[in-house]
Amino acid sequence: MTDQQKLYRVFRLIQLLSQPPYRTVAQLDKLLEVNPRTVYRYINLLEGLGYNIDKKDGGRYYLFLEFKEDQQLINPDK
Repeated sequence: MTDQQKLYRVFRLIQLLSQPPYRTVAQLDKLLEVNPRTVYRYINLLEGLGYNIDKKDGGRYYLFLEFKEDQQLINPDK
């Protein structure tokens, strides 16, 4: 897999997590065409970058995005 494909999948994961409905890892791995371990790695990567990913009952994940004028997309301090 190329770096470009990985980057595309991470951006696709952000898109999937930030719009309803909440999704399970099993749903996300099918949509991204990766294995569950890769989904968890991508989620950990996003959390490491400062994204707050919420996990609901039933193992469903959601990412609430709220952008403010002075807010950065990626936290360079992490």
